[in-house]
Amino acid sequence: MSKSKYSLTFKEEVVNYYHSGKDGYTNTARHFGLDRNQVRTWVTMHKHGGLQALQPKERSKRYSAKFKHCVVSAMQKDNLSSMQAAIKFKIMDPPLVRAWLRFYKRNGVIALHPNNHDPYPKMKKVNKNTTQAKKSDKEKTQKELLDELLYLRAENAYLKKLQALIQEKQTQGKGPKSSLD
Repeated sequence: MSKSKYSLTFKEEVVNYYHSGKDGYTNTARHFGLDRNQVRTWVTMHKHGGLQALQPKERSKRYSAKFKHCVVSAMQKDNLSSMQAAIKFKIMDPPLVRAWLRFYKRNGVIALHPNNHDPYPKMKKVNKNTTQAKKSDKEKTQKELLDELLYLRAENAYLKKLQALIQEKQTQGKGPKSSLD
């Protein structure tokens, strides 16, 4: 069973207060000590999905990458907001839909896969005490030597290209001066 920050009865009370016509989103939010967007979200979700749309979210619910991509594609194709897409696809969590779009824009379809929760994985810290001393060339296997050779060739090619680009940029900056100087 999932825990929700706000109970269903509280959400219903907020929506009913808003619908009573006493106040708009901002004043309703102030009255209940909420953010204006939270009130707007609840009212809109209630309007399109009834009381069921205000039910606490199922934390264990998982969506496939294909489904997420379908939602994101519809958002882009039909110019839908995250709220509209959530309503259209019966997802009771518009911020989740917004996150999918953000991940998709940053990293493409791969970011929508279930095992890809963090689109910006952090590098693993290496414990300095457990690092082994480097092997001498005589101790390395043929594969290790070939891998190192390949790496060094790539590094050398990169540095040569970088140097060529820097020289090209410098020669462009020293182009012919105008006679007005």
